[in-house]
Amino acid sequence: MSNSEKKIRFSRIAPCLLAIIVDNLGFGLVYPVFASLFTERTPLISGAGPELRAFFLGLSYLLYPLCMFFGASFLGDLSDMLGRKRVVLICMLGITISFLFMGFGITFTSLFLLLLGRALSGLFAGSQPIVQASIIDQSTSETKAFNMSLIGLTLSLGLILGPIIGGFFSDPELADAFGYSTPFYISAAIAGICVLWVQFSFEENCC
Repeated sequence: MSNSEKKIRFSRIAPCLLAIIVDNLGFGLVYPVFASLFTERTPLISGAGPELRAFFLGLSYLLYPLCMFFGASFLGDLSDMLGRKRVVLICMLGITISFLFMGFGITFTSLFLLLLGRALSGLFAGSQPIVQASIIDQSTSETKAFNMSLIGLTLSLGLILGPIIGGFFSDPELADAFGYSTPFYISAAIAGICVLWVQFSFEENCC
């Protein structure tokens, strides 16, 4: 296979790889942020005692995998009816909105918006099996092993980048503009880029 053919094949699966990264950003992004939000006396739950803070912290961690459990099977069935591209677009839009909700929840001190955004990020993260299946379907016997390794790489990259973005951009000592909401707005921008990339580069019959 020539280098030009490899580049073309990679460009077809690249939007799917970014979608995997975005999905996994939502998993780990919240841990450094929520650990501080719910253990320090922040305005979000300023009047709550330690037991209630611990409850909301646990709830915020629970919502993502719980909603992903239900969302994955539903979105898989939906992709059979609507097609993979439409469902991946719906998922990326949903994740974008979920990041914005969490950012707005912190900015406007709304615990409801924060938890709603966390639940939505888990619900729409069910696109992972869809995009992984798309990459496998796109693969030939020559590229399948390489593409499978790319899936593993992007899964790991998303899990690594999430806590890094959450920890770095939430620290106001690094920059005055940083705060607890900043990582969510940055992640929303990344997810928004993914929406556009999927819209214009996702090929239904290939990816």
